[in-house]
Amino acid sequence: MSHVKLGRMLILAGLGAAVTTLGDLNHVHTQTLVYQQPFLLGQAWWVFPVFFLAFAAMCVRSEERRVGK
Repeated sequence: MSHVKLGRMLILAGLGAAVTTLGDLNHVHTQTLVYQQPFLLGQAWWVFPVFFLAFAAMCVRSEERRVGK
């Protein structure tokens, strides 16, 4: 995998994580969910990293499927 492709995958994972974190923030502000130990704006510290890892895994799997692995 090239550095350019890896960079694009990281950017895509970051954007996906940012958008879904905003969606999670919507749930927090509408009190659909509440974190016991909020870190920032009512969200837990681990929300963005978990979404980032999920999107990064999806990017990697998508690339594997594209090249036929």
